Amino acid sequence: MAEKKKRGPYKQYQFRDSKDKVLPRTTHLSQQLNAGGGERAERSLPCNKPLFKHVKRRAIDPHYELPQPDLAPEPSTITSPHDDHFEMFTSDEEILDDPLVTADIHQSDAEICDEEILFDLVLDEPILQNNLEMHQEDVAVLCEDKMEEEEKEVEEVDVEVEDEDDEEEEEVAEGNNLNFTIQEQIKLLMLLATKKRHNLTYSAAENIMKLAGILSSDSTSDSSPFLLSKNLMKRAIKFFSSSLSEHHICPNCQKYHGIVEKVFTCSACGSECDADHNRKKGNVFLYLSIKDQLKSLFECCLSDEDVVKINMREKINQYNYEDIFDGKKYSKSVPAGYLSFTFFVDGVQVATTSKNSAWPVLFVLNELPVHLRQRHVLMACLWLGVKKPDMNEYLKPFRDECIELASVGFNYKKNNISINQKVKALTCVSDSVARPLLRRSTQFNGRFGCGLCYHPGIRMRTGRGTCRSYSIAQQQYPLRTHEELVQHAKLAEETGRVQYGIKGMSVLATLPDFDMVQCLDLDLFHALVNAAKRFTALWFDKKFSQRPFSISSKIANVNLRLKSITPTADVSRTPRPLEDRSDWRGHEWYYWVIVYSVPCLKSILPAKYLNHWALLVKALALVMQNSVTKSDVAYADRYFLQFVVAIDELYGKSNVTFSIHLLTHLKQSVENFGQPWTHSAFIFESFNSEIKNSVKSSNGAAIQILTNMQLNEAIRRLKDSLHEFMNEKQKNYLDSVTKVGNRLASSDIVVGPAHLLGKPKKCVLSPEALTALQRSSCVWRKNDFLIYDRCVLSGEVFHSTGYLKASKQNNSMALLESGQYFEIVSFVVSPNDCHVLGYFYETDRKKLCDVGLPHIQVLKTKHEGTLRAIHVSQIQSRLLSFCVDVGGDTFRVACVNVLKSEMLT
Repeated sequence: MAEKKKRGPYKQYQFRDSKDKVLPRTTHLSQQLNAGGGERAERSLPCNKPLFKHVKRRAIDPHYELPQPDLAPEPSTITSPHDDHFEMFTSDEEILDDPLVTADIHQSDAEICDEEILFDLVLDEPILQNNLEMHQEDVAVLCEDKMEEEEKEVEEVDVEVEDEDDEEEEEVAEGNNLNFTIQEQIKLLMLLATKKRHNLTYSAAENIMKLAGILSSDSTSDSSPFLLSKNLMKRAIKFFSSSLSEHHICPNCQKYHGIVEKVFTCSACGSECDADHNRKKGNVFLYLSIKDQLKSLFECCLSDEDVVKINMREKINQYNYEDIFDGKKYSKSVPAGYLSFTFFVDGVQVATTSKNSAWPVLFVLNELPVHLRQRHVLMACLWLGVKKPDMNEYLKPFRDECIELASVGFNYKKNNISINQKVKALTCVSDSVARPLLRRSTQFNGRFGCGLCYHPGIRMRTGRGTCRSYSIAQQQYPLRTHEELVQHAKLAEETGRVQYGIKGMSVLATLPDFDMVQCLDLDLFHALVNAAKRFTALWFDKKFSQRPFSISSKIANVNLRLKSITPTADVSRTPRPLEDRSDWRGHEWYYWVIVYSVPCLKSILPAKYLNHWALLVKALALVMQNSVTKSDVAYADRYFLQFVVAIDELYGKSNVTFSIHLLTHLKQSVENFGQPWTHSAFIFESFNSEIKNSVKSSNGAAIQILTNMQLNEAIRRLKDSLHEFMNEKQKNYLDSVTKVGNRLASSDIVVGPAHLLGKPKKCVLSPEALTALQRSSCVWRKNDFLIYDRCVLSGEVFHSTGYLKASKQNNSMALLESGQYFEIVSFVVSPNDCHVLGYFYETDRKKLCDVGLPHIQVLKTKHEGTLRAIHVSQIQSRLLSFCVDVGGDTFRVACVNVLKSEMLT
């Protein structure tokens, strides 16, 4: 750091009766000095010069230890917020007795100014004795501000606890009991839930509480309302959540050292490190106990019905793959009575204006129902820095706790009964960038970059650079095994040379029953998105316009079809044009591949390229079903291989990228862990948005992210403990701000399985409608009907064709249990029963391509013409239905949403 240019000697501050008046640099302090009168006090406020020199040296050299005073401060001592650095005493005896804090009161101003001291402001003038305490408080504040300015000049990565509003606040004492009444705890719970729901800062939440206090206060009452400050909220979050620990990494050799209080000596390189300095340099990460989080989850959130009983669950077919429990790895690695979890490691850019990235370790219990897994994503640890962490050091506390959970388990209480539960880490999900870091292997663009097989990759020149092709047209390569990988890792550490892409032993290899090949599974989410981006670029980028597969000149026609599609409520966003594909989210790419692409490319993309693409679509549809047979897996594997092999001839060998190569290993993934959506990165990637939203300031971003996780746990604990004390109004408000997912209007009436929404229409049924109801054996009396446009069946919302408010959605096409296609016109409620009026659609012989797609059916453009009535219980599921214009010929397409389990909202 460049040396500062010294200022000239300070001028002596004068009092009111002095002839030569010179205003001090702090006007507020000058007014206080002048308020004391014109006579000098007997002695001046000490400058504390000797200790200031020590503090200045400490700011430059963090390893320098400050001398400690011999005397402990008395209760009357006023301590600055930086009490580790210096203390200011109000007692004359303490000032005179302590050699470290005593300034020479006979020393001249010139002698003081010649010394290099920490602060620009020098207070050496006499102050009246009766105002001494007030002046010392001002000096403490000024000193604190100056020290903050000095610390900003030191290059550092700050991971300390700081308020997101960049305001100074008191240190929160950990472990203090919060003496709140029940009603005060309820107010705290509702405020924290509101803060979480609307992503408020602490200051915003505090202002809301102040405003509520003002609005609810009675001017005639002397009692003050209960107000929550942001410090009190932070204390409450810490009190009602799992403990947060800070773990240190050696700055020289990057070895893990665990929790450190002050100074530690590295056992690997022998260097001595100061904890504060190490923290400022960013060589730390934060850890939340898995055991404590699981205990809180089971005690406060989950009931016995929420945990899936593996042997008692209902299946469509007992021999099919329907969840992660049906895979070979689960039955082999997870004993009866154990729970398991899937964990996820990936980098997240927390802010566009910062180079720092967060590397969280997230996990979710596999034994929860699918809709609860996304709701209860937990975080074990978090690294924040410019560089990627050394996974072998970063994951050590995570590995140690996983071993403890598998052998000892954790204890929790339910209904005053103590229960011990053991948990095992089943599989890890990550993208192709993080997976080699976890496995300690070469990246996908290096030799032997595939961690699942021994394909070396073919280095090819493309454009101005090179790429690595994973073509299998000439040869297929054997699969790796866990035993071989461990052997190669040991040999690599002994010889110092990479063995078949393995650089050394991974810390995850010591997890109980964790297969380093198969349990570090591929992630279809990233593989499919990358493959879709590759082929869409080949078709529509102008640089390939001279290639036979290019349709860049027809992109407007494809956009016209794409933008005309009105999806169902399952799809969170209507299709956007292909020019905006750089902004598409993951779920948009999913729907483009599996639902939209083939109908939109019909008669635009040449037939042989469309049929080739349809192989991928068909294979994905087979493995993404709710119930997958073993023959489905075998056929899907065949289609994946045909798709990958044909790329060499149709598009060139250089386009067989690593993401496309991973599709050839999807069969093993399904056999080990079930359908891809059971262990997909989609729910974790969705959670990353919550991580980004929790960061309000660049200072202390890691603490802000982990505090957000603690906030979730604190809300769960408070909600569980206070439920019986809350009134209905408080419960309804709390449910409204904590509910996850789409919020539907409350049912107007419930008839059997049908929940009718909205207000009924008052109209007279047409003769055609009455005839249809009579044919369906509906018992009715004249003018005894209620007509509705919306209905909820098995969690799905259905609309009639006359419901115009959802103009960008089409929820009126249904698949019946008989396999027929039915368009809903209205829901008719008669006494104690509900029927659906609509039209049947017949299938058409037209084909979108030569490859039969099991989830897409072409229907005739017009319905059969006769209004029909069916019972509401005959509806099985909702269909995606839309029309596309193909060269003057209209195709009506009905598609089963096989992505519904993957795209939970």
